[in-house]
Amino acid sequence: MRSGGRTWVIGALACSVVLAGCTSTVRGSATAADGPSAARSAVSTPPDVAHLEAALPQLSDVADLPGGWSDGFGVATDDWTRPALTDCLGAGTSTADRLLVRGGKILGDQYDHRVQSMVVSYRSQQVVDDDNAMLTSVAAAACFTQIFEEQTEAAHPGEADLGPVTLMVAPHDGSGPSNVVATVSGSFTVTRPTGEVFPAYFDLVFLTGRMTEAQLILQSPGAPFPSDARERLIAAMTQRLAAL
Repeated sequence: MRSGGRTWVIGALACSVVLAGCTSTVRGSATAADGPSAARSAVSTPPDVAHLEAALPQLSDVADLPGGWSDGFGVATDDWTRPALTDCLGAGTSTADRLLVRGGKILGDQYDHRVQSMVVSYRSQQVVDDDNAMLTSVAAAACFTQIFEEQTEAAHPGEADLGPVTLMVAPHDGSGPSNVVATVSGSFTVTRPTGEVFPAYFDLVFLTGRMTEAQLILQSPGAPFPSDARERLIAAMTQRLAAL
């Protein structure tokens, strides 16, 4: 996406949180906030494809986003964050237990705000519960920072330098929808070869449903993602996931 000379692509955090073509070692700090994890009961039948796809943000639904958003990128989001986190924590991987992965198209507006989403169904509720417990562990914040650094280092050189990332993992604190498991929020500074400097912000919202994990990824240059659009997206996804 281009605006005012800025080109930036922040994907799923464990897949690539980079500017297009940039390279820089990102060094920073991470802290974990306190809060309980969301508990789920065991259920035997996972949701089907149609229900998973319907849980993702919909441009056709005015409740999800205000006007001015489009899906012209032609790219859907894959599921990388959870497997990368399990590897970092040494907990093995739940990839083999996945049944269906559905990624929503990347949505964007004229201000370079970007929305990505994905939903994954699993063979058992226990796998989902175990993954959610990892998200709320004290080691999760450091792992997310490590993943961020590794993916940034793997980017192509020459386009921009990234400053230190500040990142926090906040487990669900009892307010708002109970199926929001945790939120990873962070920011960093981008310096382009032209000398232009601007901050970039991201939020990864981890959600859960019946035998299902979902992610909502919000990205914004210059200022945090608009709170009204953020609240609408979270409310829409949590309601649909709760109904699975």
